[in-house]
Amino acid sequence: MNGPLRAAHRFLERGWTPLPIAPRGKQPLLPWRRLQRERPSPANLEQWWGLWPEANVGIVTGTASRLAVLDLDGAEAVEHASQLGLPDAPTVETAQGLHVYCAATESVRCAVGLHPGMDLRAEGGYVVAPPSIHSSGIPYTWLILPDGELPPLPAWLKSVGRSEQDRAPGWVGRALRGVEDGRRNVTCSRLAGYFLAKGLSPDVLEAVLLGWNRLNRPPLTEDVVRRTVANIVARGRRQRTEALPFTEDSLLEFLTGWGLSCTHGERSTYLGLVTLEAMRGLPPGATLYVSCRELNARGGVSPPRVGHVLTRLKAKGLIEYEPGRSGLKGRAATVRRVVYLPPLPEDCAQR
Repeated sequence: MNGPLRAAHRFLERGWTPLPIAPRGKQPLLPWRRLQRERPSPANLEQWWGLWPEANVGIVTGTASRLAVLDLDGAEAVEHASQLGLPDAPTVETAQGLHVYCAATESVRCAVGLHPGMDLRAEGGYVVAPPSIHSSGIPYTWLILPDGELPPLPAWLKSVGRSEQDRAPGWVGRALRGVEDGRRNVTCSRLAGYFLAKGLSPDVLEAVLLGWNRLNRPPLTEDVVRRTVANIVARGRRQRTEALPFTEDSLLEFLTGWGLSCTHGERSTYLGLVTLEAMRGLPPGATLYVSCRELNARGGVSPPRVGHVLTRLKAKGLIEYEPGRSGLKGRAATVRRVVYLPPLPEDCAQR
């Protein structure tokens, strides 16, 4: 049993809800919203890591695990949180900072941008957990092990994400009139995300929020506003790059329906093609000119076997595949996914 799978079983025994995460990545490998309501079984864990032996392990936060995690990226965020007061809680050292694990005794929403580099992972979120490996090659490591009861969120975090006023219609107009100390950072992040989604360019967004900031009581420093905008812009770009253009239902059908006869290599290579479509900004089923190296990096199949896997996917009607003149090895091929998903068998649909 590998390290992430062993950790997933320990998390499940503790009452936390684990999920598989892309190797050296942060993206869930399956539709995970149902895990916010349903706890997996030990057999589910064995099945998942049987499909993805190299997967990282994550934990669903919020009421599913009665868990809230303070995510601190960078020395400044760690120092600021330390000054406000951190509990004696299980703590993970990440590639860029710390994760501090606290009990969530009631529903608390995720909150982004509480301070530059400071987020709260709670309802509707998840964290990557030890012994996962970051894309940089640095492992997630427990500094303080999760033994015994978790402490509650510190007092300065208890009201985060529960303001009905912030969630009510018209929150943008109210926020643009300025907010008081304690809500400035999170409101700045929310406004940045809102206006980016509306199509504002980063330079215009920065100018708008610098003007808004002068209405706050008291204002944030201009450096904080600029860093917040830069962080939200970078996060938006990263999410667009990492997003996969399939729905939860279609992926579930692939993993639990007719895909059951697929090998791990076929599954991972197929999902690698989906990822390449997204990274290139192409619609599902677009024609891809791909190299052996790309498919090896995305699907984890050894270079000599990539061509064999593509041939099997073609034989099952999942892709159209034409190898290059010299074959795929060290070269490239033309591949197009056949975007067709037959309905789930009746017994699968009722699960």
